[in-house]
Amino acid sequence: MSTTPSPNLAQGKWAEQIASAYLAQQGMTILATNYRSLSGEIDIIAKENDILVLVEVKNRKATQKDWLPDAVPPRKIKRILKTAEKYIEENKVIFKEMRVDVIWLIRNKTSYQLIHHRDFA
Repeated sequence: MSTTPSPNLAQGKWAEQIASAYLAQQGMTILATNYRSLSGEIDIIAKENDILVLVEVKNRKATQKDWLPDAVPPRKIKRILKTAEKYIEENKVIFKEMRVDVIWLIRNKTSYQLIHHRDFA
């Protein structure tokens, strides 16, 4: 079995690192990345003032841009929220509101565009 990460896994990690840095620049505190429970995974958990922000990161080629709204279906949002319950319970997180954001990284051969959709669900 190979220990070299697949190109998709490497691109996913790259996208999550870019997204985390962007959120930190926006003043958010990154609480966790790649949080997993039996319910699912949350790419980034952050806090913006008293708001707990659950972030799904999607990495797409520029040719796939038309699919963006379909990339995070309602069942995925439900899994994110269910997974967040476990994180909140384990970490005793205090917050007033919670939202799900999606960050898309649309890349071509030489650059990328970051699109941040706040309160996606």
